[in-house]
Amino acid sequence: MSKECGSIRISVVIPAYNAERYIQRAIESVLNQTYSPFEVIVIDDGSCDKTRSIVEQFGESVNCIHQENVGECQARNNGIQAATGDYIAFLDADDEWTSHHLENAAKVLGRFPELGWYSCAWERKAGPSKIGRVLRFRGKLKEGAAIEDYFSAAALSKGTIANSDTVVISKELLLSLGGFMEGMRRGGDRLMWFRLGLIEPRLGYSPSVGAIYYSIEGSATSRDDDKDPGAFISHVISAMKENTTIPISQSCISFLNQVVYGEIQYCFRKKDLNSLLMIKNECKELISRKNLLLIRMGLLFPNIMKVKTKLTKLLRRQKKRIIGIFLRIRVLLHGFVD
Repeated sequence: MSKECGSIRISVVIPAYNAERYIQRAIESVLNQTYSPFEVIVIDDGSCDKTRSIVEQFGESVNCIHQENVGECQARNNGIQAATGDYIAFLDADDEWTSHHLENAAKVLGRFPELGWYSCAWERKAGPSKIGRVLRFRGKLKEGAAIEDYFSAAALSKGTIANSDTVVISKELLLSLGGFMEGMRRGGDRLMWFRLGLIEPRLGYSPSVGAIYYSIEGSATSRDDDKDPGAFISHVISAMKENTTIPISQSCISFLNQVVYGEIQYCFRKKDLNSLLMIKNECKELISRKNLLLIRMGLLFPNIMKVKTKLTKLLRRQKKRIIGIFLRIRVLLHGFVD
């Protein structure tokens, strides 16, 4: 595909806070795309390091907007408001794109103009020199590159079908939802994908890796000390209740319970009884028996959280040992047969 910007105008929004170590890598990965972005906008969220000066070195190639430190969700919203393209692609300042990310997005969205959003496979790495793990949708893609139901796909992929580095979304659709939920400490992006799935369950998708997500120790995305699972679930349930035009699908409820289970595990690790109670109250009619039983056990016997976590770790270790023994036996039997 030509380097020249095609008919699909994609604005890139990069929220950045004290990202001097990574921001250059992120911007260069955007400017090196095989399909040129319509514009690149960096929202400097009140950084007190050299983030601003590094961004300004790119000159007119990047529009840098400065604001007081108000958080990632509001930074993204300000980027959406400033963007003049038809679609918005997001990239975290400490991550990067592969060179064909926007090209793949433009191809899929051009092929299916009725789609409001797009995502793709991504690679998770602990550092630039580390071997990463590719997270990809394992199901079948109907019509070539379109996923028919976000929630079914998300459940099958353990919630990894969309990422803040992989999504490309119609600006009109983002504005209709009111943008990202401001004031959320964590999970504003996950909440947005859930809200999108409720009104636009169908999305474009590419199995090619489009982004590299760095899980760096000490970064905002690697810390969970400020995570608030009860509040996150409350926002999800509110979004479901507000969605009165489209019936809630069974796949949505199934994925919700998968998310709830993950949040319960976090509460177990942190002994967060208040969040457990909030999740129970918010999900009275939607929660599965398995999740309800876990919550009740946690509330009645707080110490069982610790026991359950240790037991889970033990079972995982034993499972790995059993698989290892099975593989060794298989190799020996194979050699014996030969």
